[in-house]
Amino acid sequence: MAFFNLWSSERLSFSLSIIAVVSAAITTFHQFHSKTDVKVTFSACEYVVNDTTEIGILKLSGIFMNSGTTPVALKASSVFFSIDTTRNNGKVNGWQAQMTGENWRLYEDSPFHENVLDGFYVAPGSAEAFKVEWRFNPSKVLHLVEEARRNQQFSVWDSTLVTVEIGLFATLVSPEAKSSSKRMFAATQWFDVSDTLNPRPTSSAFGNGFYHFESWEPMEENWEPKEVATDPT
Repeated sequence: MAFFNLWSSERLSFSLSIIAVVSAAITTFHQFHSKTDVKVTFSACEYVVNDTTEIGILKLSGIFMNSGTTPVALKASSVFFSIDTTRNNGKVNGWQAQMTGENWRLYEDSPFHENVLDGFYVAPGSAEAFKVEWRFNPSKVLHLVEEARRNQQFSVWDSTLVTVEIGLFATLVSPEAKSSSKRMFAATQWFDVSDTLNPRPTSSAFGNGFYHFESWEPMEENWEPKEVATDPT
């Protein structure tokens, strides 16, 4: 009987050792072979101003493509307008371009928030389409249009047109507590400024390429809230 008890004990110990080795191998594999690879492409853009309510509506759509082995979730996102031809982080003459968020709230009864893609998630090896519909104050955009006209930032093919960049800023997070942010210039909206007192939007266009979230950095463990900048206007 003692022989059988010893044999059972050794077999159990051997089985546990095998399980430990397999578990370590799986952990090592995921640690060194996991890949976070996310790209974004834009598919449509629509800029509309309601003449009755004088409220602008921006509709922007595209696709998040995750060809990596780890899922990603959206931590923060915002939409912006910019006339900065250098694409310097969405800044215009030293001021931040128009962004969504508490400090850019244009209508007190408007339910939109900075997280225009709140709760967005992309599984590994999959693609997820998104659509943003954002209300904004057209007068703020026309301020950028007038600034572009004064700076003579005209279209290369028509001196009566100026361009305003429409962008999406997004921060993604991975299960490894790493994050990556990208400021993406999604589309271009043209404005006819031949009548300087009444500039009007014309056509819009978006690129056929993609934006790659290539830089993933560990998130801070001890996060502390920072003071939010106020509206410069």
